[in-house]
Amino acid sequence: MRHDGDEAACPITQIPETQIQQAFLRLYYNLKHQGSHILPDLITNLQSIRERKFLWSVDVIELNKQIAELTSQNQLLATLREGGCVDPDIFISKSNKLTEQLRAAKQAKSRILNQDGDDTIPCTQELTTILARGPEMLHDFDGELFGHHREQPQPAVPPEKRAGAAGEHRKDGAVMGNRKLPFGYKMVMGEIVIHPQEAQAVQGIYARYLAGASFNDITDHLKEKGPPYDADKPWNKNMVARILEDNRYAGTERFPAILSAEQLQEVAQRRSERKPAVQITEAQKALRRLCNGRPSVAVESQVLSILNSLAAAPEQIKPQPQTVNRGELAEVERRFSAALATSPVDEDGAKELALRLAGMQYNAIGSSEYESQRLRHLFAAATPMAEIDAELLKSTVSQVYVKKGQASLLLKNGQIIEGRA
Repeated sequence: MRHDGDEAACPITQIPETQIQQAFLRLYYNLKHQGSHILPDLITNLQSIRERKFLWSVDVIELNKQIAELTSQNQLLATLREGGCVDPDIFISKSNKLTEQLRAAKQAKSRILNQDGDDTIPCTQELTTILARGPEMLHDFDGELFGHHREQPQPAVPPEKRAGAAGEHRKDGAVMGNRKLPFGYKMVMGEIVIHPQEAQAVQGIYARYLAGASFNDITDHLKEKGPPYDADKPWNKNMVARILEDNRYAGTERFPAILSAEQLQEVAQRRSERKPAVQITEAQKALRRLCNGRPSVAVESQVLSILNSLAAAPEQIKPQPQTVNRGELAEVERRFSAALATSPVDEDGAKELALRLAGMQYNAIGSSEYESQRLRHLFAAATPMAEIDAELLKSTVSQVYVKKGQASLLLKNGQIIEGRA
């Protein structure tokens, strides 16, 4: 992420875009599966605050009486109809009239309750609908979904000057800034699809490389004529290298094909011929960071064995117990109930407590369940490895412990998986 305007004057610490995206994916899963009660309870609490606010309003009292009377008349009419005491045509006419009057009274009451312009309740209701209709789990960041439902701040500068802002979501659906998806793809309503302009650039990169162009030649061409790779960052050799190393361009279950398998194989062969005889792989670099030092060949072999074991049986991955401060949660619940019972109700104070209560209920869920599901998904998609997959290692493991020559992995759900020496 990047601060707009004067970075030094901003008191908020910069947060990497990837962390925000992961938080969104976790939020979606937790609210849909473990916190399905949180938003409905919040809506109920906010509605109770509004009801209490207008409890002594003359207009609301009169409308409540009218609604109660019309409801009673409707019930009486239905009882008479069941007893055969009302002609069917008269029943339909009277029932339609009462229903219309009841609807009008409820709408009038709703207008009074909503006259303060606070749209928290309808926005929360919209979120519950989105969650109910959405997929069971988002495996990749959906920029369109995120951009639609987050609060939209007013731009401090004209839009044309903000085109390169980090994390910007272009009109074509591509996410800019710290890319989450491979170059050439975009997310549309939870589904990964081909980005036509970027896919054409990918095909051009492979064609130029196979024609003998160097990384520098390809980079210079992209700087001049190519679409941006990542927001306003200029193209560099590392970006080109990542594209030439990505086997997903040949197509997988989730990624549609942009290139043929033959093209990827030919590029891989050409690259292997150009590489120096000895070099540290990305997996080895990642493993050194996780081990806080250079691991032995035996430890590297154990880590590979553990990863293959998890790929073969992802059900080994289980959520870890979470510690929740129930006392603090109960105290906020008590204070909210007391605020509702106070006349006249302090609307702002009660609303703050309702939102705080919802936030605490969400925080009590923790991340272990979501992380466990995410890890199972990643390992289930993995194939048997002859060497460590760098991306799989980095996306699933938080730390590698080595004790008396035996390695164990701390997974990102908090679970420790031990290997065998």
